[in-house]
Amino acid sequence: MEDLKERTIRGGFAKICTQAVNVLLHVGSLIVLARLLEPKDFGLVAMVTALTGVFNLFKDFGLSAATVQRVHVTEAQISTFHRI
Repeated sequence: MEDLKERTIRGGFAKICTQAVNVLLHVGSLIVLARLLEPKDFGLVAMVTALTGVFNLFKDFGLSAATVQRVHVTEAQISTFHRI
């Protein structure tokens, strides 16, 4: 049980670090784009980024959670999951 606790803490820390790097990369890319593009073009990029962010929230429709909870997963379900 101690091993599970240790692995859980390590995994959580790794996830937090990954998310922090991801946010820094996104902010950095936005800063670069803001300097390179005209305001009109940057506004278009910002709108598209917001829209794709919303789509990413719903991209797998809970399929990953359902797959983890299933005892048996068929090949067709795995194939569908990989397309997302």
